[in-house]
Amino acid sequence: MTRSILPLLLVFSQMGCGGMSNQSEVTSQSEATPEATPAATTAPPADDLQFLREEEKLARDVYLHLYERWGIQAFSNIAGAEQRHMDRIAMLMPSRNIADPVTDDTVGVFHNETLAGLFTELTEAGDASEVAALRVGATIEDLDIRDIEEMLTRTEDPEILQSYRLLLCGSGNHMRAFSGLLEGRGESYTPQYISEEHYQEILEGEHERCGQVYGGGGHGRGGQGRGMGMGGGGMGMGGHGGGGSCAMPGEGRGMGMGQGMGMGQGMGRGNCGGTNTQPEDGNDP
Repeated sequence: MTRSILPLLLVFSQMGCGGMSNQSEVTSQSEATPEATPAATTAPPADDLQFLREEEKLARDVYLHLYERWGIQAFSNIAGAEQRHMDRIAMLMPSRNIADPVTDDTVGVFHNETLAGLFTELTEAGDASEVAALRVGATIEDLDIRDIEEMLTRTEDPEILQSYRLLLCGSGNHMRAFSGLLEGRGESYTPQYISEEHYQEILEGEHERCGQVYGGGGHGRGGQGRGMGMGGGGMGMGGHGGGGSCAMPGEGRGMGMGQGMGMGQGMGRGNCGGTNTQPEDGNDP
């Protein structure tokens, strides 16, 4: 997995303090580097989770730095989403006896030395200009999407898969946010890790509320139904509804009580059974 970020490190190290003059320059530099490949296609979930925990920290730390440098609100918003991504991965570790590599949460501090070096390179590149900073953001999401999609193929654990999909959903939103901000400045981004076709699919996609989509199921409770019977209907309390999604209420059927007895249809509200209902995007904090 470490090898997968080395081409990115080489690209930004060649920029130096001069930053990115244009996207074609970045593309030509990246093409001169070896094809990005995962370190081990059979990496166990422990290795992937430990790496991803710090990779999300890298994104958070770089965005916090670039927000202080340029004051672009998207960096602050997306840094908050990256913190939630970090927290989500951390929640998976104790029950699986996986050591957390983040023993010091200070910005710019990493257990993985390559990530530590990459933090320096990315922040220096992003300091050059607003456009350079936004391209750094898009590049981080580009790499993140590629890495998570590879990790999805290396586990069958339902909880880990759900977490990966939530992070992937958020990264798609972040990519759209950075690309949109670049477009608003008359600039563009050329993907270095995912294909151009995949990149365009992401840009054409709708903004997603990832916490609602991947938060988990819920059960409807306490629906009220109006009973239908001879001589008039009365109000009845609905029973437990069937399992609905977090975004939809459950439905309960209740017995109507009055002069007549009958069945009533009631709507219930369900509590989300998932662990994350926060929005994952570049606009909401």
